[in-house]
Amino acid sequence: MESSPSDGEVAVFADTDMDTHISMGVSLDITVTDFKSNFLSIFFPCLSFFITNILS
Repeated sequence: MESSPSDGEVAVFADTDMDTHISMGVSLDITVTDFKSNFLSIFFPCLSFFITNILS
C-alpha cells in the first residue's frame, strides 16, 4: 500500500525490533500518545496477517 502525506502532514518512518519497517503520514500537531495509537493500529493488523498467512 503506497500513499503520500497530504498538506499539513509529514512522513514518519519507523523500524521495529522485529526488523519491520512502516511509514505513515501524520499531522504536524499529533501528540506522542496519538502517534503510538495510530502506529499500533497499523502495525498489529499487519503482524497478525503475517503470522496467520505467512508463518502457518
